[in-house]
Amino acid sequence: MPQNPTPVDSDQYKGEVYLEGTEGKVYFKEWTPNKLKINVSAKQRGYLILNQNYYSGWKVKGKKGLKVESIKGLLAVKISPADKEVELYYLPTSFIIGLIVSSTTLLLIIAFLLCSKTHRKKSYHRL
Repeated sequence: MPQNPTPVDSDQYKGEVYLEGTEGKVYFKEWTPNKLKINVSAKQRGYLILNQNYYSGWKVKGKKGLKVESIKGLLAVKISPADKEVELYYLPTSFIIGLIVSSTTLLLIIAFLLCSKTHRKKSYHRL
């Protein structure tokens, strides 16, 4: 697995979240393993960069036109001065596919058991 984040003790370290291509301030409002809320105050268009490996399952919540990109292997979102809060969440496609397959399988098992039970009752009454 690539290690793209900059270590804290490096001269290149800019923080866990920072702006690139614009001036302003940015800080975490909330951080959990699969959800990040970030307050942003950017003076012009630029990028919000997170010192974290990029994975395609990250998405921007509630902001049409904003998407998570990879810049030098890190999570990045193109922002404008109008963006005051950016919320990211992790929901990979593989999780959704797994949920659909598991749910379908569970429903089929329940249907099979119900049909089997109904069939046994009908057979029992014939005797």
